Amino acid sequence: MFKFESFFKKGQEDVKKAAKIGTLAVGIGAGTLLGVNKVEAQTSRINNQETVSDSTLFAKARKENELDRKWAASPERYDLSKKENVSGLKKERQTNPEKLLQYNIEEVKNALKTAKNRIFFEKGSWTEIAAPEGEALEEQEQEIKAYEEYLINPSLEIKSVGNVEFEQEDFQVNRNAFKFYDEQIEKIAEHLKSQEYLDKLVLEYGDEEAALEHQRVRIQNLYNGDYNLTDETPNFASNENTFEVSLSKNKSAAVANHEILGHKIVDGENFSKHAAKLLVLSYQKFNPESKYFKSLIKADNPKDFDDAVRILGNYFGKKSERFAFKEEFEMEMISSGIKKYGEKFTQESYQKLMDFYHQGKLSDDACRFIETTKPEYFEKIFNEIAENNLTPEDKVNRENKA
Repeated sequence: MFKFESFFKKGQEDVKKAAKIGTLAVGIGAGTLLGVNKVEAQTSRINNQETVSDSTLFAKARKENELDRKWAASPERYDLSKKENVSGLKKERQTNPEKLLQYNIEEVKNALKTAKNRIFFEKGSWTEIAAPEGEALEEQEQEIKAYEEYLINPSLEIKSVGNVEFEQEDFQVNRNAFKFYDEQIEKIAEHLKSQEYLDKLVLEYGDEEAALEHQRVRIQNLYNGDYNLTDETPNFASNENTFEVSLSKNKSAAVANHEILGHKIVDGENFSKHAAKLLVLSYQKFNPESKYFKSLIKADNPKDFDDAVRILGNYFGKKSERFAFKEEFEMEMISSGIKKYGEKFTQESYQKLMDFYHQGKLSDDACRFIETTKPEYFEKIFNEIAENNLTPEDKVNRENKA
């Protein structure tokens, strides 16, 4: 469930992004300074050098900050209908033998073209092109011949040809997995469409109209596009233009809840600032000797061990992953009878949860969330995130409406 392969690179990008966000979000003072430059540029009159009063500048800054706040709370930020889903073609190859064979043929055609146009250089030079000879020529000819023979009689029974390794699919296993995940998506839909979920959104966004819009977009995101299966790490990936959902071929409700409910419906990490702050503050470092983490650490020496612990710490402490684990964990608590959906999380709930934990009745993911969360934050995480998302102004408006 963790994305080790690209984590170092993503970590560097997150640091840069966090620094930028931190610079932009230092409060009304920064907004005023930014507002001064903008307002002066728009309102100064060259002829008489008219100046703008402080009260006007503050009013402009407040208005711009209010627009920023509304945008930050808008579901448009995470509406996936504006992006292209790239999972569909992979899903076709995983359910349709003809589509997979067509894909393999195109892969071999491209490899054949590359082999025929391969460039060889003179020995000791990176600029002088030479014709292949000897062993290099023999290897090139054999590779080209293998590709050409495959294209005469292509088959899914062939696992590789030349330098091309073909995707291996068990179509019946895949169909069963897709059926399982389709059923999980309907369970998530039932969760998102519930009155209890809407009530939480009302608390989060201040009024029912906004809550209904967020609920609509999240349900729309749930059904937007396909997903594919993978033998590797399950993942939700998104950029400015595309998104992709990859779920484990080994059927897992936890995977569906983590990647779809925890990531896809909010396009990664578009949850409230308060939720982000609370999830970060509640994080505690894990014990590398814990059985739930020790199995994840592969190291032959102390340096590799320290690096593995650091990577795991970065992953489990990342707010988007903690949010996804929290969503996954809450669904598990409901299904296991620890608490009902919409029911307040109490000390009694926490005690029951810890009883399950000590008796080994929880999933590994749930146990990892418990071990990376400070005990005093459990009630806050499951009870207060929505309520504290309200600004003081929102709370006043709700009380006036009541």
